[in-house]
Amino acid sequence: MAHTFAGLQVGAGGHDEVFEYVTGFAASSAVAIVLGGDAGGTLEGVGVGDVAQRLAEVFGVRKADAARLLGVSESTVSRQSRPSVDVLDRTLTASEVFASVAAVLGPDGARIWFRTPSAVLGGHAPLDLLPTRTGEKQVQSVVEALLNGAFL
Repeated sequence: MAHTFAGLQVGAGGHDEVFEYVTGFAASSAVAIVLGGDAGGTLEGVGVGDVAQRLAEVFGVRKADAARLLGVSESTVSRQSRPSVDVLDRTLTASEVFASVAAVLGPDGARIWFRTPSAVLGGHAPLDLLPTRTGEKQVQSVVEALLNGAFL
């Protein structure tokens, strides 16, 4: 089932659309950059602040929370520097996870789910765990269970 968010159809496989909304360019381009390890001059006109602002809109959180999700400081966000390879990688992951949860719960339900502490995640909210690789793996496991019909 697909849901509409910011004019996009968000459903299974909708992470490319979410990523494009957040960054303004195609996910396939970002994957090539992340795998190649060089953000170089391919991101003209895209600032970390823009990415953080749109990611905050997607998740329904403050820009500071989105900066933490991206693994950058608020000062980096305010300088509007170009996104690093790591920021692109984190944006790809966040877009994919959000789209997966939104496919099951809808965008509004996904926003609530990411901010709500969960017993399955040791009492942590999924959004609080996403900034670390270990937490990201735990959240991904729970998302897989949701996609497979588990009630969590």
